[in-house]
Amino acid sequence: MSNPLLSDWTGAFGLAPFAEISDADFAPAFETALAEDLAETLEIANNPQIPSFANTVEALAATGKALHQVLSVFFDQIKRAPYLILLEITQSTLWIVDLELNLGVKLNQKHLQHL
Repeated sequence: MSNPLLSDWTGAFGLAPFAEISDADFAPAFETALAEDLAETLEIANNPQIPSFANTVEALAATGKALHQVLSVFFDQIKRAPYLILLEITQSTLWIVDLELNLGVKLNQKHLQHL
């Protein structure tokens, strides 16, 4: 079964298929989306053409579609479950805290690679 976080969202208004998304979908979706984003960015960085606005700024602006999709749903979930309350809720919802911490490290590493 494919990951609904990474599929084309064809529902009303282009919204995520929330009914099809489970907690277990987030970690693999982040792994895939981060890898895709890095590959897209490296392709732009390694472009042998003379840098121009079109092949750098515009090209970078067009990257990260999958990452944007996953982050938009993830942050929506975070807003619904404030951090302090999460610590007091059931063990089954602590995946958000773990994923948030791991994602923060990966996003920081991605950013540092491009400095």
